[in-house]
Amino acid sequence: MLKEEEIYLENNPPTKGNGFYERDLKTAFGELTAIRVPRTRDNGFKSALLPYRKRITEDLDALIRAMLISGMSTRKQKF
Repeated sequence: MLKEEEIYLENNPPTKGNGFYERDLKTAFGELTAIRVPRTRDNGFKSALLPYRKRITEDLDALIRAMLISGMSTRKQKF
């Protein structure tokens, strides 16, 4: 993401880097916490690695949908 930000700053000379912010992301492999994401003063930088404004990756979202479509619910219990 730092390289992405560097390329963004080269292509947008009036703006500058403005530190980092932290966010969490849930994936099919588990939860990633406290990911440091670079930001810019113009707030125009968006990383291609992280889905913008989403806390769940597309693969996990598709898995949840498939489970619901197939009839699985949170109330079904296996004994």
